[in-house]
Amino acid sequence: SVAENQAVVTRLRNGATAVSYWASAADGWHVVTTVDTVVAADTETEQHLIVRFSATLLPGQEQLVTVPGAVGTEQQALRIRRVGDQIQMTRIADPSI
Repeated sequence: SVAENQAVVTRLRNGATAVSYWASAADGWHVVTTVDTVVAADTETEQHLIVRFSATLLPGQEQLVTVPGAVGTEQQALRIRRVGDQIQMTRIADPSI
């Protein structure tokens, strides 16, 4: 489980990293995830494609974060689940492929 406001870094694939944290609120627990995907790493044309999103999770709900990769490669996903009074963040093989 992950403590409130504790940042968790998850490598989703080569060049893609997710940073997630959560905070409790009256309407549920807010989970914020920022994904940074690096293109042309370590070159003069290196670029970072960054997306940030949030979800409000109630007990029993989950969120799945995936970053597509090359066709035929194993994909990784970040599963964020609210289990009772805990948030669990686990890297898994992407179940959608």
